[in-house]
Amino acid sequence: MKRITILSYISILIVSLTLSCSNKDVEQGDLSKGELSLKFSLASEVKSTDVEDIIKCVPAAIYISIKDSDSKFIINTKKIALIKIGDEYITEHIELTEGIYTIEDFIVVDDTDSVLYLTPKVNSEFQDLVENPLPVTFEIFADNITNLVLEVIPANIGNPVQFGYATFSFTIVNTLEKGLVVHFPFDGDISEESENNYPFTADGVSLTYDRFEKPDKAAYFDGSGVSINLNNDQPVILSITFTISAWVKMNSPEGGIDYPGYVIFQQRDDNATYDNSSSLILFWSESKEGLVRFTIRSSINENAERGIVDSPSPGYEKWHHYAAVLDNEKMMKLYLDGLLMSDTLFTQTGDFITSIDHVDIGIHTYSGDQLNGALNGSMDDFRIYNRALTPQEIYSLYKSD
Repeated sequence: MKRITILSYISILIVSLTLSCSNKDVEQGDLSKGELSLKFSLASEVKSTDVEDIIKCVPAAIYISIKDSDSKFIINTKKIALIKIGDEYITEHIELTEGIYTIEDFIVVDDTDSVLYLTPKVNSEFQDLVENPLPVTFEIFADNITNLVLEVIPANIGNPVQFGYATFSFTIVNTLEKGLVVHFPFDGDISEESENNYPFTADGVSLTYDRFEKPDKAAYFDGSGVSINLNNDQPVILSITFTISAWVKMNSPEGGIDYPGYVIFQQRDDNATYDNSSSLILFWSESKEGLVRFTIRSSINENAERGIVDSPSPGYEKWHHYAAVLDNEKMMKLYLDGLLMSDTLFTQTGDFITSIDHVDIGIHTYSGDQLNGALNGSMDDFRIYNRALTPQEIYSLYKSD
């Protein structure tokens, strides 16, 4: 059953020149020939603007494999250059003798041979993301052009095996490094590994087992108010769009010892509940109401009003991936385990850096460091981006090792 709706199109039209495939047993002049012309559509849950980062990468070539009716490769992972004309990309007509064929591989790459898009194969994890996974059968008729439309999906949502490809001889574009402004991978130590290299203080946080049961690969917060203080309480989210994500395993229903709630991140004013000019960003893996909650308020608001989006908590003693996004269309989005759970329109204007007193991972404080929430559990791969990740990128984070 198809799980993704086709809402936008990549117009990559194979036209104009000629690529010949010979038959060693028959002279070419004795064969009736036709041509193959291909157009490809992007299968996506969202509009093309939401896959903006990958679309900005310019397609330069395709790799394609084609078998004949005897299951013999007549084209085997051949690279064919693309030429951009207007809004379309063109390459050779593929000239074939009359007969039935199958497309076995289809991959779109940029000028560094990094994979941008591809069509998944039958029996792969991503086969249901397109209407017709590979192989796709087509027929060539003499003196005619056979037109096909194939769906492709962004390569950065998974690894080659998930698409059904045994291996790639080129790399997949990794957009997950773009805009990464805070990163705590907790990989054997507690360190901030983004290019910003923000100063931090890890107060009482220790290392523990991650979701793969590997020791010293995640951070442990005991619910007493231990935390990671970031950038000397100066804001780290400076943009009007952003993403916060982390893996979290909550221990027990009690939450922090002074407040029944689990906090992933805060960037807020000391008196953010009452001051109209103060900014607030607060992300809970579970609030006191038992909800995953994402709360923000910009520096321009009325009566200290906030934007809130929430979803039921997934429970305790299991790892879950949490992500909170404010996108270019001012939609607040809440993701759990790679899936969009809830969203709402954020109506305020202004910034998120006015009057900031607390920037922390693992606690919620206010009014002179009074504890109002604390994570009781484990955390791994904490990230902040200065842009809105796409649904595909969120899913990729969830599926990453």
